[in-house]
Amino acid sequence: MLKKIGNHYALTRMGKFPRLRLAFSTKYFGNMSLSWGDEKKILENRGGFIQELGLSKARFITFWLTHSSNVAVVKNSSTGQPISDPKITLTGFDAAITDQKGIIFLMCSADCLPIIYFDPKQAVTGIAHAGCKGLVGGVHLNVLKIMTDQFRSTLGNIRIGLGPSIGSCCNLQKAPLVQENIPQWRNYLKPKNNDFCRVFLNEFCRDSLIDYGIERENIEEANFCTVDNHKEFFSETAVHNGLDKDPMGRFCTVVGMV
Repeated sequence: MLKKIGNHYALTRMGKFPRLRLAFSTKYFGNMSLSWGDEKKILENRGGFIQELGLSKARFITFWLTHSSNVAVVKNSSTGQPISDPKITLTGFDAAITDQKGIIFLMCSADCLPIIYFDPKQAVTGIAHAGCKGLVGGVHLNVLKIMTDQFRSTLGNIRIGLGPSIGSCCNLQKAPLVQENIPQWRNYLKPKNNDFCRVFLNEFCRDSLIDYGIERENIEEANFCTVDNHKEFFSETAVHNGLDKDPMGRFCTVVGMV
């Protein structure tokens, strides 16, 4: 469940791990994506957010997202960069994993699902950006496979957080959808009329994680729709549907060990 701390949000249960840092920015801090505004202003926005979190001295890894299922493995602390550096760290990866303390992932989104992974036993953190394309490609499960294969994680120890994203209440997609031909998606697509289909993206993600072997009690869901809550979070759908008159932008998820 989400809770507000200062001007950002966090997940209640995952916030109980003392060395884990996990937070979601809000519109209070402004747009976090270099694709949607002036570079200087965005770096200022990021700096304000990171200052509230007390992470100004950490090293950050940022992403150029492509809705892929590619997962980066970060095993060198020098991969990170100061929050003031506009360089994109990882290009073509929509997920990443590390066991390096002091490395913080910063990933932007505006309706897609941010997925956070944490293994407290092996001190491993991960993050994934999951829209429909990413989930069809299995990005959320690819992270788990790498955690177990390369970081000695066991599925029973892994905690997962599902952050703010478009909810099934607002996720109407133009039919036909590619998922209609995938048996696993059958129960997560509900036709609304001849033109649109309601997509239960979060529910599909959660249930497929459970089917893979993650304990249900180890999955914490924000249950916070970015469209309904566009005053707090950026939502591309809310802008396109005329609900949000603010300029387009992105909020960010940060996660890492300190």
